[in-house]
Amino acid sequence: MKQLIPTFFLAVLLVSCGKDQLSNHFNCKDINTKNNLKEYRDFLKNFYIEIPDNWKTELFYDEYSSSVFAADTTKNLTESFLLDISWRQGELNIDDAFKKQLQDSVLNTQRLTTIKDGMITFKDKPSFFNLAGGKQGNYNYQFFQLYVKTGMDEYITLTSKVYGDKKIARRICESIAYFNTLRIIK
Repeated sequence: MKQLIPTFFLAVLLVSCGKDQLSNHFNCKDINTKNNLKEYRDFLKNFYIEIPDNWKTELFYDEYSSSVFAADTTKNLTESFLLDISWRQGELNIDDAFKKQLQDSVLNTQRLTTIKDGMITFKDKPSFFNLAGGKQGNYNYQFFQLYVKTGMDEYITLTSKVYGDKKIARRICESIAYFNTLRIIK
């Protein structure tokens, strides 16, 4: 019996950590996003994502990508966040070279500094997240990216842009909660 209790707690810990590594990395707790969601499917039929039905949402596609853009236009920019969920055709190797290339790109092209990043499993797929911060225009700005390798030559990117200084952690956690509604079609 004494061995059964530690084994039970270890199993619970492993299941909870494995269930949502991304939320664990950002200490997200008690984020409720389940009210009035609408499910969107990208044009090329690679994924579904749930977004609040009162958000402005646009879909885009071309030969090599398919995207869902969403924003809560009922709030000020500094109180909300912008989401971009995209399927892309192309090779993606999630390794140290990719991490370095992404950090250099964020620093050099967007003039942001990486705050936190890591390799994880998301939706049972190899993935990499990067949170970078800096300024964009007159606003402090956080740029959150999640890359999910879905096949040999395809991947999904989930990004959130957070402007301003208030409730940044909460808005990133809300973004993650919406990302967790992703369903990959295949």
